[in-house]
Amino acid sequence: MNTVLRIKNLTVCYQQGFFQEPQPILQDFSLTVFSGEIIAIVGDNGTGKTTLLKTIAGLIPIFSGSIEKTKKLSYVPEQCNPMPFLTAYDFLWYGTNLAGIKNPRSTIENYLAFVDLLAHKNKKIKSLSKGMRQRLSIAHALLTQAELILFDEPFSGLDRESKKIVERLCFEKNSEQAVLYTCHEQSADKNHNVIVLEKLY
Repeated sequence: MNTVLRIKNLTVCYQQGFFQEPQPILQDFSLTVFSGEIIAIVGDNGTGKTTLLKTIAGLIPIFSGSIEKTKKLSYVPEQCNPMPFLTAYDFLWYGTNLAGIKNPRSTIENYLAFVDLLAHKNKKIKSLSKGMRQRLSIAHALLTQAELILFDEPFSGLDRESKKIVERLCFEKNSEQAVLYTCHEQSADKNHNVIVLEKLY
């Protein structure tokens, strides 16, 4: 199996004020992820789940430690409202363009059908429900053929039916794709590797 992510002794800090000492939210955290693995990062609010994914995605600087990762990475944040004035189709077209996919029309329509959004392809993203936006973001992550997909709280705020759909979509992936997702403990699939984060203070 290929290694798609290797984190060594990662520490990430927040600084509340200019004259205050930075406070760690993640400290000496290490993790290795192989292709095809599905790992749940669970913990209460404030334990650093979102911070971890944002740091892996390159959105938050590292205080100390190191992250080695595949270049083929997709990050799906909890608040999915990507490019609200684009249509669902145009948003996926943007993804296929970035990924260099040939014949994008058929690819886009296949993924829209996969997430049950083909009938909504010409709707602006801002008019879609949260569950629809979540499914669209998942389609975007999958069609880019990323080797590692990061899902931040993919089930948050969804009703039971939408949660079932999103669960299916998140994990019906290419067998070589690795998935790292965050959630509260009761939402984690017991068949996945589970890593528990705890508050440092």
